[in-house]
Amino acid sequence: MKERLLKFLNMENLSATRFADEIGVQRSSISHILSGRNKPSYDFIYKTLEKFSNINAEWLINGKGSMYKEDHEKVVNKVSEELSFDTGVKKPENKLNSEPTQEKVKDIINKQVIEQKNIEKKNIIDVKSVEKVIIFFSDGKFKEYSPEE
Repeated sequence: MKERLLKFLNMENLSATRFADEIGVQRSSISHILSGRNKPSYDFIYKTLEKFSNINAEWLINGKGSMYKEDHEKVVNKVSEELSFDTGVKKPENKLNSEPTQEKVKDIINKQVIEQKNIEKKNIIDVKSVEKVIIFFSDGKFKEYSPEE
């Protein structure tokens, strides 16, 4: 798994230190996993998958399938198509701007993923909400809690 983790860190342009901070684990635990000293714990894998929801869990754990989930790959393919779209207008040849950088591609992908998540959130209907919670104690007393607004 350490090879896949290294590959993911490289693809996401993350250092081990920043990755540890992102998922909320000690930096030494990442170092131990990457050196092969320790195997990743369930908590480590859970936190990684929770923070980076575009990772294919099957790939991370077993090495099967592709690194990213299908939806993420569709976005990558769409962005790739958009970046290679030929308008017929000849662009001036400038070596600095002739090809999109990896950072620009990542920014475009991240923006599209965020837009998709926002669309999905809008489609969720809030059916019921909690008005109050009452806890009854064995001595006959009770405590009432209301959600903060």
